[in-house]
Amino acid sequence: MGREITCQQSLKEPGQRSRLWYYKDSLEILSDQTGTGVLEGVALDMNMTNACQTELQTVAFSMMRKLRLLKLNNVQLSGGYTDFPKKLKWLTWHNFSLRALPNGFPLSSLVAIDMQSSKLQRLVQGNMLLGSLKFLNLSHSHDLVKSPNFAEFNALEQLILEDCVSLIEIDESIGMAEGLVLLDIKDCKLLKRLPKNIYKLKCLETLIISGCSNIRMLDAEMKNMESLKDFHADGLDFGNSSYRNQKSESWLDFFQGLDYCLAPSLQYLIFSGNPIRFLPDCFKGLERLKELHVREYSQLQALEDLPNIQNFLVALDCSVLEKITFDAPGTVLKGFAIPNGCGNLLEMQSRFKIVPIGDIDSQFINNCGIYDVEVKKRMQVKLHNTYTETATRCPIQVISLSF
Repeated sequence: MGREITCQQSLKEPGQRSRLWYYKDSLEILSDQTGTGVLEGVALDMNMTNACQTELQTVAFSMMRKLRLLKLNNVQLSGGYTDFPKKLKWLTWHNFSLRALPNGFPLSSLVAIDMQSSKLQRLVQGNMLLGSLKFLNLSHSHDLVKSPNFAEFNALEQLILEDCVSLIEIDESIGMAEGLVLLDIKDCKLLKRLPKNIYKLKCLETLIISGCSNIRMLDAEMKNMESLKDFHADGLDFGNSSYRNQKSESWLDFFQGLDYCLAPSLQYLIFSGNPIRFLPDCFKGLERLKELHVREYSQLQALEDLPNIQNFLVALDCSVLEKITFDAPGTVLKGFAIPNGCGNLLEMQSRFKIVPIGDIDSQFINNCGIYDVEVKKRMQVKLHNTYTETATRCPIQVISLSF
């Protein structure tokens, strides 16, 4: 509806509208260089036009002095940026083809930069003022080698560098981005460490390092990150099997290290695919935890002495998991428990406990009117567990339900 209203502003002259949302109109204006000072927003996706790939000129933007929003995909511009709109607030430019933003590009007013799937090796050449920038997304920029210097990123709140597979370093100056709330470096596989100054960020609430297979250590200072609520570290890989078996640098050592560095303020915690049998003691102190997700733990045998999770406890495809208990004996789980695919689960505190009939007190068995117990011990039945959504063939079991 809003786009149609904008079109009604000038049916015959697209350049007289305040916004150009339709790619055909945008391509016409930029090709003919007929943009005006009325324009505030321009969107152009060359993949959505029937035109052959063409190189447009930066001079086509020179009259758009009020331009605030520029949304481009697979667009190539040639020319200088001296007369480019100076009041640009939001720049989306997917599949940007240059190795860095060119000199002279007006950055001082930008609040958001979204340059996913670009050819950038670095964001800018040298130092450029980005004091207004709050949002930076360079995800899937496979040539990006290093993050920018954050000395002038005083307003930055969200930094997303997901799948930047060539990224080898995050600049230590990230500690100067004091307002940073979210850092997402998922699948940055060449990163070997987090900068030490990251642990000094007082506003960081979400840290995502999932798939960063070369990060082998988290600093003990992480425990001081009082604002951290959401930590994603699923799919971490600390080397091959022989490496894991080394006593000095094993998965066990890594998680024992976490005993000293998981922030008590954490509310959301996600791990998956890690070869450990038990969660470390550090989980017991996470009293604010709202959600715990453990997925595809092929060796995890027990989740014991957990804090009372407020919203969700999700255990998916933990094939040898047998027991889930909480730190207080009488604890009743406040939220939902989802133990799907955990076919060996025998006990979930406040939900159920499965015991072989042979382990039950004989007097209790008699009181229940069950006879020929010795025969029943040898019987095999198919047990369907609706909690775990699994079926197992086993001796007759007694199920205790608690609600």
